[in-house]
Amino acid sequence: MSVSGTKPILQEAVVSILLLMVVSLGAQRASLPKPILSLDPPSSVILLGEDYTLVCHFPLTRCNVELYKGFKDRVSAANEVDYTAAFKVTAALPSKGKNSYTCKYQKFYERNLTWAYSPISDPVQFNVADELPKPSVSVEPASGVLSVGDQVHINCTTCYPSRLSRLYRERDGLIIDTQNTSESVRTVIFTIKELEPMDGGAYSCNVVKTVLGKVYVSPRSDFVEFNVTDELPRATISVQPPFGVVSSGTLIRLTCTGAILNSGGLFYFYRDGETRGTIHVSGSVPSASFIVNDLISAGKWSFNCGYSRRVRQTAYYSPPSEAVQVTVTDFNGTSDSFPNVLCVGAIVLLWIISILGTE
Repeated sequence: MSVSGTKPILQEAVVSILLLMVVSLGAQRASLPKPILSLDPPSSVILLGEDYTLVCHFPLTRCNVELYKGFKDRVSAANEVDYTAAFKVTAALPSKGKNSYTCKYQKFYERNLTWAYSPISDPVQFNVADELPKPSVSVEPASGVLSVGDQVHINCTTCYPSRLSRLYRERDGLIIDTQNTSESVRTVIFTIKELEPMDGGAYSCNVVKTVLGKVYVSPRSDFVEFNVTDELPRATISVQPPFGVVSSGTLIRLTCTGAILNSGGLFYFYRDGETRGTIHVSGSVPSASFIVNDLISAGKWSFNCGYSRRVRQTAYYSPPSEAVQVTVTDFNGTSDSFPNVLCVGAIVLLWIISILGTE
């Protein structure tokens, strides 16, 4: 027997022992553990004509259970049931408004010819209504500030189980998305991808439910707002070797990092303001590297980079990165090679003169 299966039996055994002790002490009425009443499925609102189930939970077998509206009016009962008693109810017009239900149970112990009674449960409360409650709405990212090509999540949350949710754009009142979900889902996430500046603005949502052929539509939620800018986050650039000082003819690696989309994009590399290379990346690859192999003369150069996104056939470009400086030195460690050439020439000339003089 499983552990979960033995738990109710152990509970009943403990309760029975306690009752025997109470009876042996001469008590007239023994008290059972307090039951728990729940609404299935959980909800704070029930629509007119809708069926719902109230379930009374208790730790014993062969009990008589009573369901009450409020604390006094008995509306249903179940006899000789084990651990739970389920009561199916239909929301009728007389029940419109606030409803409260409780339950209690009792058990007869044949060995002692004794009845034991439970306290009444805590109440379950809900409203029976002829309209759906207003849902709430939120946006991610919470700042509501996005760049072109980003995506936004709009969360529509309801306290009532419904299968159909709609998203509205406030400026024209159009339904721009509809989702069908399980009734167990209380928050529906609407995602708008590849945002453009025209997508910014205010949005709201509502939910729809059909009961016995009647369609209930909730009021629209309050609206959330977000803005879409056509300026992309600025690119960053790094150089390897990290200090940007190399000998003549040494390869250097420039790495550009930017906010690339899942659809990919382009990286651009510039030297002293002129384009020196482009690299296409697919997927959300955040960076690309560019090899510079033509710096054979001593001197100083400035490099920076940028990237672009293509959103719905339109290209958008980031601001250029801050510049990095690269210094190329000759083999003697200087960044100006012309004086060194003169020195080498003078040494060679003196060597030739010395040879001619000895002859």
